[in-house]
Amino acid sequence: MSDNYGKLCSLHLDPIEKKPLYHYHPGRNILSVGSVGCNLHCRFCQNWEISQTAVKDYPHLSEYDPEKIVDLALEEKENLGIAYTYNEPTVWYEYMLDIAGQAADKGLKNVMVTNGFINTDPLRELMPVMHAFSVDLKAFTENFYRRLTSSSLAPVLESLKTIREHGRHLEITNLLIPDQNDDEKDFRTMLEWIRK
Repeated sequence: MSDNYGKLCSLHLDPIEKKPLYHYHPGRNILSVGSVGCNLHCRFCQNWEISQTAVKDYPHLSEYDPEKIVDLALEEKENLGIAYTYNEPTVWYEYMLDIAGQAADKGLKNVMVTNGFINTDPLRELMPVMHAFSVDLKAFTENFYRRLTSSSLAPVLESLKTIREHGRHLEITNLLIPDQNDDEKDFRTMLEWIRK
């Protein structure tokens, strides 16, 4: 049961480059929505105030039904669509899916900004309505993922392959953290994997 369905802490019109997506309709704005929670526990999270909290512990949530989000997106002049961002949208999957379906029906683009840690079946279910993905590939070693995110690299790699197989626009982000994921050999291995 989703505690955060329809509950947002962030709602802003942003340049799409801020997602970050640099090669998907550059120069356009997109309505960005975010809630609270995450399925990872990254020790270096920049949005920890919203990602590492629960609905009951976050007092600044506003309620919006999916129709209202789509209406807001349509009201914004020259708006490309809706980005599911700020925190990990897989933890409000049902809400994202409901918005994205309605948005796509109205001709809006849907963009998911994600850590990529999602099972294949729900990711595949998003494909008909999700147009672009910005995936944060945090490192290229299981050790890093275990130690610093309390998760695993393998599901993220599967997500990247699934997105690519479905022909969706995909951009990969990799934040370098000194002495944690900046080994040149690992970086080259990651780039070779991406290239292939």
